[in-house]
Amino acid sequence: MSGHLTVQEAAARLRQMDNVLLLTHVRPDGDTIGCAAALCQALRDTGKAAYLLYNPEITATYAPCAAPYWAPEGFAPEHVVSTDIAALNLLPDNAAPYAGRIELAIDHHGSQAFFATETCLDAEAAACGEIIYHIIRALTAVTNLVIPFMAAGGHILNVSSIASFCPNPRMTVYSASKAYVSSFTVGLSEELRRKHISVTAVCPGPMRTEFLDVGNITGKSRTFELLPYCEQVQVAGGALRAARAGRTIYTPKLFYKFYRCLAKITPVKLMVKITKT
Repeated sequence: MSGHLTVQEAAARLRQMDNVLLLTHVRPDGDTIGCAAALCQALRDTGKAAYLLYNPEITATYAPCAAPYWAPEGFAPEHVVSTDIAALNLLPDNAAPYAGRIELAIDHHGSQAFFATETCLDAEAAACGEIIYHIIRALTAVTNLVIPFMAAGGHILNVSSIASFCPNPRMTVYSASKAYVSSFTVGLSEELRRKHISVTAVCPGPMRTEFLDVGNITGKSRTFELLPYCEQVQVAGGALRAARAGRTIYTPKLFYKFYRCLAKITPVKLMVKITKT
């Protein structure tokens, strides 16, 4: 029998985890895939390594949502979390090796079998996505916890992306979560202005990391092949300078500064067609 956690307690557990593998259920629907993908991105935004275990039954409808998050071959997770799964018999066959290792189950089904070490359950939630939403908000609350201890002149850097400027087909959850980070940054910056604490969202373009390989984008996207890449060291240095200057949004490279301006004046539906990966 597992312990029952509140949303805040579940978020606290997740903050302590790294190298996380997220499981989805058989015949995956939008709730289980969306929950796992959103939580995966939220964990990555806090600096964690997180992936979804590939679900062999995923349909073409939901595959683009999960594609950027599939675990690479050989990934050895330290922690395993399930989303929208009520019982172990709902795990896909390839998840069997992890059945006894699930530390946290996040679910909304009243039939929950409490198979994990700990469970965050809200049987009154219409979907597991409601619970994930509140957990992600609680993860963001880390920023609010440190603010009272920050002195005037301090800086907060949030890692966002150029994907935050416009919805991006095939990277829908990623761009939506980054839009949240940028929006959160802008609002928080205004809140902390009187305390003389700057808040900056770092919005780079693609960088040469494992991101494109894990997202199954390498060699399959003409858009990414044409985009100029950002160098990690230059982005880090520029972000620090932007924070010291009190800038709310930092976008490296002239090309992406232009893209940001273009996204502001171009109808969203047209931008979506332009940015399709």
